[in-house]
Amino acid sequence: MNYLIFDLETNGINVLDNSIMQMTILALDGNILLNEYVYPFDGKIDAVHVHKIDEKKLNDNNALNLEQLCCLMKKVIRENYGRNDITLVAYNNFGFDQIVLERGFKLVNNRMPDNWYFMDIMPLVKNKYPFMKPNYKLATVYHNLIGIKEG
Repeated sequence: MNYLIFDLETNGINVLDNSIMQMTILALDGNILLNEYVYPFDGKIDAVHVHKIDEKKLNDNNALNLEQLCCLMKKVIRENYGRNDITLVAYNNFGFDQIVLERGFKLVNNRMPDNWYFMDIMPLVKNKYPFMKPNYKLATVYHNLIGIKEG
């Protein structure tokens, strides 16, 4: 099985009603396979205070549209892993990233390959660190495990 770490930045926290604004995919060796900005499908540039992605950043980085992102993601994965099974790993994947990504593919009528699977590391962290304070947000986990506050 091939494991890829991925993360999405979106214009909100409602998994059924937001848009991808950035996607990053890393191979397990740390190689960045994809790091692209994306114009929100719904046209709303929001949550800038969280991810610092504004219209200028989108323009300066030649942001893709959602259809282009989906096609590029499939192309990059196929170039690196052929048609082999892959597992897309993210923190809170089952509660957010997987839902948003699958919805994105559906919105542009692009079929996600059947041999793409998903894995969520949040339950593993909760099991290993049952008393993490104050919560299990990714910034809290990072601070507790690495010892540095995110800046």
